[in-house]
Amino acid sequence: MLRFQALLRAVIALLLISVAQCYRLEITRQPIGNILKGRQLQQQPAIRVVLTELEEIGFLDLSPPAAQAMIAEMERGSVVDVKNNGVVMITLESNPTGSDLRGRGVQVPMNLKNGQAELTDLAVAQGGVGFTLKFSVAGSDGQMLEVVSEPFNCGGQEAMLRIARQPVVDVAATTVPPIIHVTNSNGRTLPMANPEITVSVYQSPVAGSSLTDRSRATQRASMGSAEFRELYLSHAATAVEASVPAYMEQSVLYILKFSSPGFLDVFSEPFEAFPEVVLDTAPQSEVTLVASANCSGSVDGCIATLRDYLPFQTGSTTVKKKIQSVTLDVEVACTDLDAPGEVVRLVRVGGEELGPPLVSTGPWDGCAFAGCKDQCDVNMRKVISALDVKARLGSVDPRTGIYSSEGPPLSVEVALSDSVNICGCGAERAPLVVKATLRMQVSQDARAQGQPLWVQPKLSLRNADGTLYTLHSKTVLAQLAVNSAQAALSGASQLMSAAGVVAFTDLAITEGGPRFTLRFVALGFGAHNQSVYAESQLLAVGKGNFPVLSLSCVACDQPRTSKTAVYRALTRPPIVQLQNVVSGTAVQSSSGLRVDAIIGVNGPGGRLENEFRVASSGLVNFEGLTLLNGNCNDCVNLPLCGAGYTLIFLANDVAVESQQFDVPGGNRAPRWTPRTPPANAVIAVPIGTVAELELNATDQNMNNFRIRQVADPASGVLSGEVAPLQQRPWGVKEQILVPNNEVCKHPITAETLGWGIEAMTSFTPSCASAAPQFPGPPALVPVCFQARDDFEENSISVQTDGEVRCVHMHVLAPSAPAFLEPYYWDAEMAGLEGISVPMTVDRASLMPEQEEEEGMMRPPGLEMGAAIPMKYETGVGCTLRVPLRVEDHFAHPHDGERPMLQVLGHRTTATTVYGQEVLSSALPMGAVVETAARANPYVSALVWQPTRGQEGRVYTVCMQVETQYKGCQYRFYAAPYQGHRAQYCVEVAVERCKYCMVQGDSFVGLSMSYHSTYTQLWAGNSHVLRPAHVPTEVPLNLGPVYKAVQEDSLQSLAAKFAVTVKDLLDWNPDLPHDPDMVAGRAHLLTSQGLYEPGMAPWSWRNGTRAPDAQEVCFLPEVCLFEALPSAAGAAAAKQRSFDCGDCEDGHEYCTGRACIEGEGPPPWSNSTCTRFVGTRCQLCQACQAEELDYAGHVTVPGFFRSAGCDGEAGNDAVCAPCSVCGPGYVEERPCTPMQDRVCRKVLPSSSGTAFVPV
Repeated sequence: MLRFQALLRAVIALLLISVAQCYRLEITRQPIGNILKGRQLQQQPAIRVVLTELEEIGFLDLSPPAAQAMIAEMERGSVVDVKNNGVVMITLESNPTGSDLRGRGVQVPMNLKNGQAELTDLAVAQGGVGFTLKFSVAGSDGQMLEVVSEPFNCGGQEAMLRIARQPVVDVAATTVPPIIHVTNSNGRTLPMANPEITVSVYQSPVAGSSLTDRSRATQRASMGSAEFRELYLSHAATAVEASVPAYMEQSVLYILKFSSPGFLDVFSEPFEAFPEVVLDTAPQSEVTLVASANCSGSVDGCIATLRDYLPFQTGSTTVKKKIQSVTLDVEVACTDLDAPGEVVRLVRVGGEELGPPLVSTGPWDGCAFAGCKDQCDVNMRKVISALDVKARLGSVDPRTGIYSSEGPPLSVEVALSDSVNICGCGAERAPLVVKATLRMQVSQDARAQGQPLWVQPKLSLRNADGTLYTLHSKTVLAQLAVNSAQAALSGASQLMSAAGVVAFTDLAITEGGPRFTLRFVALGFGAHNQSVYAESQLLAVGKGNFPVLSLSCVACDQPRTSKTAVYRALTRPPIVQLQNVVSGTAVQSSSGLRVDAIIGVNGPGGRLENEFRVASSGLVNFEGLTLLNGNCNDCVNLPLCGAGYTLIFLANDVAVESQQFDVPGGNRAPRWTPRTPPANAVIAVPIGTVAELELNATDQNMNNFRIRQVADPASGVLSGEVAPLQQRPWGVKEQILVPNNEVCKHPITAETLGWGIEAMTSFTPSCASAAPQFPGPPALVPVCFQARDDFEENSISVQTDGEVRCVHMHVLAPSAPAFLEPYYWDAEMAGLEGISVPMTVDRASLMPEQEEEEGMMRPPGLEMGAAIPMKYETGVGCTLRVPLRVEDHFAHPHDGERPMLQVLGHRTTATTVYGQEVLSSALPMGAVVETAARANPYVSALVWQPTRGQEGRVYTVCMQVETQYKGCQYRFYAAPYQGHRAQYCVEVAVERCKYCMVQGDSFVGLSMSYHSTYTQLWAGNSHVLRPAHVPTEVPLNLGPVYKAVQEDSLQSLAAKFAVTVKDLLDWNPDLPHDPDMVAGRAHLLTSQGLYEPGMAPWSWRNGTRAPDAQEVCFLPEVCLFEALPSAAGAAAAKQRSFDCGDCEDGHEYCTGRACIEGEGPPPWSNSTCTRFVGTRCQLCQACQAEELDYAGHVTVPGFFRSAGCDGEAGNDAVCAPCSVCGPGYVEERPCTPMQDRVCRKVLPSSSGTAFVPV
């Protein structure tokens, strides 16, 4: 018998080897180390390669008991890969002391023999604790197999640990990371040593202190060295301040211990740990003002108007507070805004209608019946959040760039859709309640200069766990870290912490300026003279209010010129004083603020050089400021001046303007004439074409000038796509005579005498200037030109620049591709802009556009015009293939070049009844768009084989098309957000409880991974004939799919289905894992009894349809006698394979029954049970059929099922011999394995020649 079993096992192994290709390398004998240094291991290791695949049991067509026994054999690793005679490689995986490994298999190659190997002479040269060996060998399939031994120790260790760099560690950082070396007895580092070294607190001045969880306290040495960069102590401990008496000092030093098995511990020198300085309350120089307005009314709308929200400055009746930032929030009461169609339909702010994404229109979850529940004031939803309305409330001076506001009224109009019709608010039962709120930051006014900050800073010294550091009081110093005005910090700026807290009360920044930061430094930490600090965000002090700028003080001076100093604009530099207001009087400040000069009135188009200075003690002397270009005629006897100049001086958004003055030297700037494009004109130019530009200019006093290309003033970029200008003069330039026949070199005339310069150029767009994707911002390339006088007079260089004229070249894509499969979609339907050639293809000749069902409401959240995605269903392991085809019919008119196309993934969202998330990758994990060479048309496919964990979700997979044309690349249909009209998507529902076999799967392995059984899985899939040979892509039903009803929870469903909550979460990865859901305190979402189909708040998310109720897949331990409640249609069809009615008559039966619902607590008796289910289908005993010869005589007796196989547990079929018809009887129905023979009595006929049945 034993010999037979051994032979059978050998045959099975050979058969498996012919089918399986999965192997494992295992150690059959673990190594045991030596006692004496360098000796061979006491126990030498042994290894073997075994088979691991379970699928092959079906190859032998074994019965279930034999199959289970075979599985057990394989799990024990009893089936050896006898064909493997590969080379074995042996190394030291863990080598704590940098030892050498010696013996056969290391220096001398060693091979497996029939899949096994025994080592005989391995030795570890150096002693140590925790060595491990790694064995490597190639499997018979070519895959590398590896296994690591259990740790073992060897005697004679000489290696030791040494601290190469002492630590300095605090609660927030490792200031000086310690370094540990592994050395020999001579102190030489052992480069091969890789022990695991652990650091811990050996001495602590604070009870319970330790290294925090953020610390990486264990490091494996590399090349004999380990550096601990991430160590953080839980509690700070610092030296005592010098003011504390010596007798009060206590030990405040930490000591760290570094350990590794087999090594002697080493200890650090004592060090101090610093607390973290936390800025709990940030300083604020600007105050927040809040104003609100409300309205209510019908769904047709109401208007809330914000007025008188901007108070006057202190002591002033004309100047209002200076707004630095202002945002608007708009809220509506929930009332009845919870279902599709119940939305905010209109929002106007200051008369301007706004829409998404600035406006959230609803509906909102949990936003029902607020009026009915009297929650209108608290149950509100944000329609607009933090909208910047600064531009709506004021304006920016185009000369100075300074913003100002007089606080005009701001109206907010809101209206609802007609579907909102229940549960109004207040006595009027208004369905619409609106609250509009302004939040403003305003700066200090001039009279508040030098006063304490409106919000004073508060700090704390903290340990790593957030507790206050109270071991010692410490000095904290406030400083100005960034100081744009050389201001002083007044008030008590140096305080001692009390119980770990420092609260400043009167800090003030003495001067106004746009950029200040405060730094708070905790001083006096330790012998290393370390300090820790926190720093505030940038502050602006008095912006728009102070310092006051003056040109009329005693020391001040207006800009001045001399009539005789031709072309030297300013003979005396302007002097500006920065002033503070003290008790209502302006006095010179001590500010060191930067002051800028700009030209205000600029008649002849002058320009400044050296235009800024930094104040010194509040005074700014603009010595060296140069203003080029005169505005007065230089003819002695013709004193004619045009519009002159003013200078504006700016600091901290405060401005002062000088008196107007003239500059001698009548050099007028050139000016543009017709045929020059208007300023900021937009000129379309498709890629692959050239745009011609014509420029014309003249000069009022007929100086010679030229036209040049200049950089865009806004960006400072000079376009490189403009051809050199070809210039030529036009018209006639005449000399002008003035009285006394004096010839003016630069006379001023009212109009041109009909001459100028024409310049021709062209713009050739490059790929860099094209829009990278559509939709997207338009590709506008600014191209700027300027005419300039440039000459020399009396050795003085004179330049007069005309207006900078910019035009915007709108670079267009030549065309856009259209999707033909799986449904038609083109640029016109997507609303794409920036396309040169409109779509002219006859859509009817192509695949027809997908139509919406008649009467179907457009999915909420999907913009009008957006495509309604095609819908597909698949399961885990099932390969989905969606055909993709795009084409672009454009061809270049000259060379016939066509765009080359490629389809790429763009964005994927995953939707459940609980929410929607945008995946981090363009396609779902495992999905690909098949790549091919760019072509036109381009044919590809979206291929996806979902993996476990992806089921239960609806994936909206959006595509984009990458086009290559004339060396440029664009991407089309790259919609910026889910639901955008330009997106092109398909929807894929990964069904739960549906699985397709993949390469390497087995019925046994699949059932084990889903916590089910081999027979149960087979019983639920009657279409599977041989479970050991299920082809890939054959769909399997893992279990029924249940639709939640009211009051269902995970706990109640687990009890109902006799499974665990953990199993339900594992089978349904889309279910929330929050504690309330797991504990059964939260119910599953369902629309039952609450909403019509498709009307639940979660049913539509940005155009993607989610189920009306949470669906739950479960793998029952039983088959069901009846369909599950609420199952109908397709859902019921999915469950039929788990109905005992599917057990084939005569071959299978349900083996009894179990109670799953009853009265009172379980377990239930037969009398208290309200619902039974049958157990799994089983194979009945088959009765032997009769065998007949050609004449119909019985040659082999048969049997039929006389009893059993009736649903009672353990009640198998009972076979009885077939009956035989006796004399006077004839056979009416033959004997079959399911029924006995039926005989009928016969009588002779009246003729006596025949018999008839009785």
